[in-house]
Amino acid sequence: MAKQHVANQQAAIAQGVYVDDSRGKVSFAEWWADHYFATAGRRLARTTLARDEMLLRVYVLSRWGSVPLGKITKSSVERWVAELGDPSRVSVAAT
Repeated sequence: MAKQHVANQQAAIAQGVYVDDSRGKVSFAEWWADHYFATAGRRLARTTLARDEMLLRVYVLSRWGSVPLGKITKSSVERWVAELGDPSRVSVAAT
């Protein structure tokens, strides 16, 4: 059983889908606050950083902010991106 667990973890790492259990419990909002500005602030212009922050707050954090990183899947992000592009989902405020 232990060998199978190790094999599964190695396969997940090779496929790029491995999530450390402890890190997977951190919400996207927590991760973003801790890591994004620490790295982006050093390499982006202030105006770019401000634009990115606005887009993240409006679109990304409203959907993914409270979600633990380990629960965010490729298929759920793909579905969300498709919804963003769906003209039938445009809010009245945006028209």
